[in-house]
Amino acid sequence: LAEFEGPIDFVFIDALKQDYFKYLKIIESKLAPGAVVVADNVIQSARVMKDYLDYVQTSPDYDTVIIRSSMEKNDGMSISYKIR
Repeated sequence: LAEFEGPIDFVFIDALKQDYFKYLKIIESKLAPGAVVVADNVIQSARVMKDYLDYVQTSPDYDTVIIRSSMEKNDGMSISYKIR
């Protein structure tokens, strides 16, 4: 991730749940204004990724919503729009 060059417009995170925040921080400075960051499995794994969810939901740099994408799996995604 550290080797990616910016600006980055879109990121989909679906990896080790406890490391979502670490992944975001690695690429955050490379995100273009208006970039979209989608994180998978945020309902089932909310406790494990609390640092990530707290950050994207409270930072003034992001507008974040959580959507339930599967009633069957009872899980969903966060979609964060980078404001600045």
